[in-house]
Amino acid sequence: SDRIYSVELNNWKLATGISPILYVTETTLSANEANKIKQLRIAKEKQIAAEILKKEKIFTECFTKSVVARNEASELFKKSEIAAARDGYLKSLNILKMLSSDLTPEQRARVIEQNILCHNNMAICSNRLEKFVDSIESAKSALLIVTALESAVPNGEVWAACQAQGITLDKVRKDWKKKSLFALGKAELGRHNPTEAEEYLEAALQLIKDDQLLAAGVKELKVLLSKAKQQKAIEAKREMSTWAKAFRKNEMEPEDDVTPQPSPTRPNKDNKKLDTLPSDKSPTPTNVVSTTNHWKWSSTSIWLGLGLVAATSVSLFLLRKRFK
Repeated sequence: SDRIYSVELNNWKLATGISPILYVTETTLSANEANKIKQLRIAKEKQIAAEILKKEKIFTECFTKSVVARNEASELFKKSEIAAARDGYLKSLNILKMLSSDLTPEQRARVIEQNILCHNNMAICSNRLEKFVDSIESAKSALLIVTALESAVPNGEVWAACQAQGITLDKVRKDWKKKSLFALGKAELGRHNPTEAEEYLEAALQLIKDDQLLAAGVKELKVLLSKAKQQKAIEAKREMSTWAKAFRKNEMEPEDDVTPQPSPTRPNKDNKKLDTLPSDKSPTPTNVVSTTNHWKWSSTSIWLGLGLVAATSVSLFLLRKRFK
């Protein structure tokens, strides 16, 4: 068949700054031109192949380091070095972040599996360390990836790559998803959130309850589910008791006296003392006494003054009479 080649003229720029591309058939080329194009094509293919190999090498090296870190963390977990194991799983995840986003479906499938395993294991470690908030964060990250993978079933390229690597739908749901939900339920139980714990544990139980091979897991989930329900009942009883005490306290307290009282400033026709609380300006008993004493002293002063005036008048009258 007659091949068609696309030739980009790199040394020729259009007004837009773009090099034009010419399309020519193999039969229109001379033997020499055809040979040059063939050599260029082979070189380009080699370059592309080299880049692919380079990317594959980088991925393999990085992914291998991540797997090694995860395996080391698992060994630490077996030795009950939980905090160190958790750090190891985190290290494994951080190595994966160094990978580019330009991955093949096969590479994506391997990265997805590694992410789910590390996040779930971190959640388990955090629960052992009673770092329940961290556990919830890790378990939710794993659950998010699992949910995204489920959405690719059955026709997604990544899901096809997962199947090629031996990952089944049961593995995704009865193992990975169940572990995420289990960790979430246990963490919420540790945080004394029995309602949320019951929801997660019930969802996990529904995934494996009919699988006889997972009877031990079913039993463990039922035990935790029972604890969640007991804690929920205790919380409800405590809340009822709190409200009951509040109601009893309100019943024992006297009601506010809403009977209208006369205002301290309202005139009293009978000139009787009003039975009201004194305002800030009302005289205290001390003030009343001092006011009475003040008026008594003022009356004496007046009489003395009148006496002086009368004596002065008599003296003036006698003097006037003498000098006449």
